[in-house]
Formats: sequence, C-alpha cells, structure tokens
Amino acid sequence: MKTEFKVVNELPELEEMQKFVGRYVERLPLPNGDAMYVNEEGRLLDLPVNKMGSLFWNMNWKKEDSILGNVLYHQVKDD
Repeated sequence: MKTEFKVVNELPELEEMQKFVGRYVERLPLPNGDAMYVNEEGRLLDLPVNKMGSLFWNMNWKKEDSILGNVLYHQVKDD
C-alpha cells in the first residue's frame, strides 16, 4: 500500500480528514506551529511507513520514529 503526504494551508472538515487518513484523526504538532494529521490507530492497523511524514517528524523533533499511513500536513502561514 502506498502512502500519501498532502500539504494544505487550510484544514478541511473533520469528515474529509477522516476519509483521507482512514478513520480516527490524531494531530501531531511541530515546533514551527505546523501540524501533521495521521491515523490514530496506525500502529494497530499495521499501516505502512510514510517516508515523507517520518522525515518531517524526525527532522523537527530530532527523533527516530516512523509516521504511518497517509499524512495531512497543515502548513501555517505567517502573515
């Protein structure tokens, strides 16, 4: 199964987010104010690793962890 990494400037409705990540949505905050939204049950469902999501997570938090399944990346605009 191939994973997706989608960048948005405005968050879609919850139902659309749930459809994209595949059910329960979990927010993973990043230090710069951006956030990634993923399937809360990714490990239980044995979802595949999202390479781009894992890269962003590990670069921002200086960790070695895997982000699983589709990722909706909410990029906060600076005005």
